[in-house]
Amino acid sequence: MQMRKWLSGVAAAVSVMAAQAADVLIYGPPTEFSAALEQALQKYSLKAGVAETTDFSGYRMVVLPPGVRCADETAASLRRFSGALLVMDTENLGATAPGTMQKTLLEDWDTRVKKPAYRFGGDKRGTLWMYQAEHGIRFAEISNQYFRDGSIYLEINRLDGKIKADDQYLLFNAMGGADSDLLSVNITDRDGNQFVSYAPLDRTPREVALRFADFLAFDSGVSRNYDFGGVADDTTDMLKGEKVIASGEIGRKLDPSRISTITIGLSRRHLWWDKGGLLRLGPVYAGAPEHRDDRRSGYARRFDVPYQIVGITIPDAAFDPLDGAVAVNAVQLAETPEARALFGRKGMKPFTSGFDAIPDRPLVHGREKNDKFFVNTVRARSDRRIPLLADERGQAAAMLVLPADEMNPDRPLALFGLPETAYRETPALFDLAAAAADYLVNRPQIVNVVPNVRNEHLSVKIFVNNPSAQPVAGTVTMQLADLKPVSAPCSLKAGETATVVLEMPEIPGSFPFTDFSWSVRLSSPQGADVWSERVDVRKTCDYLIEHLRQLAGTHADGRFSHHYFSDIYGARAFAVIGLRQNRPELVQEARRLVDGIVSRQTPEGGLPMGYGEQRRICWVADNGTAMIGILEFAAMFPELRQRYLECARRYYDWRETFYMDDARVAKLEKEFGKDPRLIRKGFYGIGYNDGLFYTKGKFKETVRVERGEAWVNGISMVSLPLYYQMTGDRKILEIARRNLREYLPHMSKVNYFGAESLFQMYRMLPDQETADLAKQHLRDAYLSYIFDEDDDYLMFDKGGRRSLDVVTALYCRNSGIEDSPRLRAYLVKNLLIHCSESLPLSVHRVGASYRHSTHGSSIAAARYAGTLSLFWLTELLYPGSTLIKPEACVDYRQELKVAEPMNEK
Repeated sequence: MQMRKWLSGVAAAVSVMAAQAADVLIYGPPTEFSAALEQALQKYSLKAGVAETTDFSGYRMVVLPPGVRCADETAASLRRFSGALLVMDTENLGATAPGTMQKTLLEDWDTRVKKPAYRFGGDKRGTLWMYQAEHGIRFAEISNQYFRDGSIYLEINRLDGKIKADDQYLLFNAMGGADSDLLSVNITDRDGNQFVSYAPLDRTPREVALRFADFLAFDSGVSRNYDFGGVADDTTDMLKGEKVIASGEIGRKLDPSRISTITIGLSRRHLWWDKGGLLRLGPVYAGAPEHRDDRRSGYARRFDVPYQIVGITIPDAAFDPLDGAVAVNAVQLAETPEARALFGRKGMKPFTSGFDAIPDRPLVHGREKNDKFFVNTVRARSDRRIPLLADERGQAAAMLVLPADEMNPDRPLALFGLPETAYRETPALFDLAAAAADYLVNRPQIVNVVPNVRNEHLSVKIFVNNPSAQPVAGTVTMQLADLKPVSAPCSLKAGETATVVLEMPEIPGSFPFTDFSWSVRLSSPQGADVWSERVDVRKTCDYLIEHLRQLAGTHADGRFSHHYFSDIYGARAFAVIGLRQNRPELVQEARRLVDGIVSRQTPEGGLPMGYGEQRRICWVADNGTAMIGILEFAAMFPELRQRYLECARRYYDWRETFYMDDARVAKLEKEFGKDPRLIRKGFYGIGYNDGLFYTKGKFKETVRVERGEAWVNGISMVSLPLYYQMTGDRKILEIARRNLREYLPHMSKVNYFGAESLFQMYRMLPDQETADLAKQHLRDAYLSYIFDEDDDYLMFDKGGRRSLDVVTALYCRNSGIEDSPRLRAYLVKNLLIHCSESLPLSVHRVGASYRHSTHGSSIAAARYAGTLSLFWLTELLYPGSTLIKPEACVDYRQELKVAEPMNEK
C-alpha cells in the first residue's frame, strides 16, 4: 500500500519520513523498478524506502537503481557513507557517454615551419628530435637518456580563445617507451592555478581522452614549476620525492575557458629515474561533447599513488566503483557456483543479456619508493570478490566486493552491470539483488583468510564481520585437502569484525602440496558463508610465466624488471620449465636475459644490475646472486660454458678487491674513523655506487665504495662452492671457507639470499667440517627464524624478496636437513597465500595490480608475483630441478681438463 501511494505521487516529505525508518534507501524518485526491488527486499525482512537525499546516516545500505544520475555532492556523500552500497548502473556515478564530439585543434606539430621547443628538466629547453607518422597518426617525439636528467614534456601555450566553456575533453594520441608507463598532464589557468591528471602509456599508440572535470588542483600557494608537483627543481629533492605539495582547495575545479597553458610529458617523480624516457604525442584537440557533464568521475582514483606522491588529496566526489567497466555484447549469463553456495538455492535459469563487465581494480601507477608503500598499497587493495553472475569466459556481470583488510577504507559493495531491460525480461534478478543486499547488511561474512605457522602447526586466522544490528553467534569450519576439518565457535557484537584462529592438524609427509583444495564455512542462524578455493601449482606457474612474459614485453631488451639479481631467478625457472615441458620459447627467453647480463660485464669484472646500469653501478652482493644463475646456465648449456665461467672468474677477481683485510681496514679507519658496523676484517665493500646506502648522501658520479656490512659477504658467496666444483679452483675454495667462517658470527638471523648461500656451502663444499658448520647455521639462524613470524604480511618484506625464503626450505626438505611438521606447515602456508587466486595476497591479485615493472614497488611486485615465486614453485613442481648436481660437475671438470678430486668429505 505504501509503495502504491508513492507511485501515485504522495508528497516528498512523507517519502523521506518513511525512508528514514528503513534499512535500505533506494535512491531516486519512485519508479516501477524501485517498487519491484522493494518488494523483493521484503522477502528478506529488509525495509526499504525511496527518496532523493544526500543524508544517508540513517541507513545501512544505499541502492542506486538504473537511470539515476548522482551529482558531485551525492557521490561525495556516498564515498563517506560507511554502510553497504548496491550500484546497478555504470552511469550512476560516472561521466555521461560523450556521444559525438566537436573537436578544436590546439596543437599539430607537423604544421609548424619550425620545430617547437620542449621542456626538459625544469627550465631547460631543446628541440624535437623527430616527428613521424605511425598508424596514420602524426607524432612529435622527445626522449632523454634517463629521468635522472629531469622530466620531459611539451608545452602548449597561446591558448586564449581556443578552448571554450563547452569544451570538456582534452584529446590526443600518445605512445611511451619501454620504461615510460605513466603520462602526466599539467594545466595552468590565467590565475596561475595548476591542475594535473594522468594517463597510462603503452608501447603502441593509445587514444587519450581526459575530462577537464577530472583534473585535480594543486595548492594555489605553490609557485609554477615544470616537474608536475615538486616544490623545487633540485635534483636530490626530485629523486627522493620527499617534499610534496600541501593539499588545499581540493574541491576547486578547472574552468576550460580560462586555460592558458597545457604541458604534456613524463615526470621523473613517477617513473624509474635510472631509465630513459620516450614520448610520442599526436595532434592535441579540445572536445565539446554532445551531452555536457561537469561531474567528477572515478577516473582520478586509478592514480591514487601518483596523486599521493605530489601531495594531492583526491576529492570524495571522484568516486565510481564501476569506473572502467567494459561493455559486453549479448551473451548467456548464469549464476556462479559461489552465488549458489552463498545463497543456498538452485539458482535462476541462464539468460541472455548485454552487460558491463565488473572492472578489476585499476593498475598501480607511480613511483612508490620502498617496501612499506608496497605492503600498504597491497593491503589497501585487499578485498574479497564474490562473482554472482558471469558469462562463459568468466566476465562478471554482478559481484560482491568486501574490504578484507583494516587498511582498505572502502565500504562493502554489490555491483551489477546489467541494463534495466534485463530486469524486466528476467524478474528473478530482483531476488538476486535482494539476496545480495541481505548478505551485505544482515549476514555474517568471511572477509579474509590469513594462514601462518604457530606451534609447529598451520594456523589460519579467519576474519569474520557482522554487519547486522544484532549480535551473531556461529561456527567457523575449515577443511584442508583430506585432513580432518577443524571448527571453532565465534561470537560477534553488532557491527563488529573479529578473528577466529583455527589450528589445523599436523601436515603429513604425504600431503599433496602441488594440488589440493580448501574451504572455510561460517554457519549461523542468520545464514551461511562459504569460501572455497583450489591450489594448483602448475596452473599458478602457467599464470606467472605469462605474467612475466608480459612484463618482459614492456622492456626493449626482454628483462622482467630493472633488478637483474631477481630477474635471473625467473630466467632459471624459465629454463627448467622450458626443458621439462618442451617449451623452447621459454629456454630462448631465459638465455637471452642471462646473456644480456653477462654481456654487460665491465672490464674490471662487475655486473651492472639494471637499476643503475647507465652509471655502471655494480654491487658486490647483487652480483653474487646473479652469478649463481650464470653458473647454472653454464652447466645447462655447453656452448655457453667457457664464456660464462670466464665471466664468473673475472667477477671473483673483482670481488676480492673489496675484501677488508688488515691493510684495508687500517686504510679505511684512517679515512673514515673506526666504525665496527661498517669497517671490519672479513667484510666486503659495497661496490660501485653513486651514494652511501646507509646515508641519504648522493655523489655527483659513480664511485668505489669500500665500506660494507656482513650481508654483502653472505649474499655474494652463494656461487663460490659451485664454481669450485665446476672448475677445481682451490683458490676459490679457500675463499669460500674463509667467507663462511667470517660471516657466521655476525648473523643471528639469515633469510632469502643469505640462506641460499648457506645451503650451497653445505651442499658443495668438499670438507665435512665446513659443510656441517653451514648446516648448523641453517638450522639455528634460518629454519628457526622463518617460523617465528608475527607479521602476517612478512612475505612482502624486503620488496617481495622474502618469498625466496621458501626455496631454501624446499632445499632443506629435499636434502634431508629437515622434514618436520613445522616445515610442511610453512610450505602449505605459502602455497595458500601465493596460489589461492581469490585470496587478497595471491600472486594473481598482486600481478593484476602491477602490470609494468618500471619503478619502485612495481619491481617489488615483479619479484613477489613473478620471478622469485615462480622459482620456488618450480622447485616444488620438479624437486631438485633448480640445482646443479655435484656429480655432474665431474664432467665439467674433465671438459676443462681439471683432475682435482671433487669430494674431500
